[in-house]
Amino acid sequence: MRKRLLVFLGVFLLTLLTFFYFSNKSDDLILDEEGKDFALDDFSKVDQIEFIQEGELLKLERVANAWKVEGEALVTADKQRLLSAVFEGLKVRYAAPLEDRDSLMNAILKKGCEVVLKKDGRIMKHFYTAPTPIDSISIYGVLDSMHAIYALYVLGEQIDFESFFSAKEGDWRSLNLWDFPSEKWTGIEFKSNKDSSLNYRLNMEQSSLVLKQSGRSVKIDYGKTVDWIIEIQTRKAKGFLGYELPEDAGVKWCAFTFTKGLISQTYEVIERKMPPGTKNLLGEPVTIDREYFYLRRGEEVFLVDYFSFEPILRGILSFQ
Repeated sequence: MRKRLLVFLGVFLLTLLTFFYFSNKSDDLILDEEGKDFALDDFSKVDQIEFIQEGELLKLERVANAWKVEGEALVTADKQRLLSAVFEGLKVRYAAPLEDRDSLMNAILKKGCEVVLKKDGRIMKHFYTAPTPIDSISIYGVLDSMHAIYALYVLGEQIDFESFFSAKEGDWRSLNLWDFPSEKWTGIEFKSNKDSSLNYRLNMEQSSLVLKQSGRSVKIDYGKTVDWIIEIQTRKAKGFLGYELPEDAGVKWCAFTFTKGLISQTYEVIERKMPPGTKNLLGEPVTIDREYFYLRRGEEVFLVDYFSFEPILRGILSFQ
């Protein structure tokens, strides 16, 4: 309910901006330093950022010195770094030509991004950006209807502004799949829906690794196992797809469950079906995608590269 209210307020503000713009045509524009004031002096004071675009609201929150999407999923590492660089470093290159202002303002109001930076609920900075960049280093932005539209850039940075000033969750959230270090878990369980002989449970017992299958301890290659633990933490998804499986999702192939005390997190590996009539290079029918699969973590769905994860998906063979 609160999110809907915030979106409604954002749309209302855009409507007001439209009204004031067309009520105060370019003859009355303020072309002074105030209209160029996009940057913050100290971004470290900001604890919340809102991006509103085409009726969608995305909220970033600072949690324990890290930025998270909706206070939960981590923001990607590159954007963690860029947040301060962009919001403290936004500079004006030039004012947009007056003859282009109407079309630019229409684009900003329809598909542009409203940006709101807050500290303890108080607005510190509020502006709007165009839906697409001008070039590889700049994008149009405007503070409000009484000021000119300016081309903005960040000195020393080449930024993908289209994905930075965006309310799409997939543009912001980290693609790291394993959100805890190895020393935090106490057990990993693998279950295959196709070959139960690959099933295992790997336990951390008194700083030792114990591999079990069907309740019995199994000989373990310690070096392989340590390599596997390091490897699994480095793997990332190719993309975040949202909270529903796509229509081409197939059957669940296998699942990992990580345990920490009484807390567990399950990752389900789900096949991706190929369109009917698909054939390989030999002309043979192909029904299942061998390049990508879906990984479901709770309600989150990711697209994952099969070849990068193949060593992890061999079941108990990974440790022998």
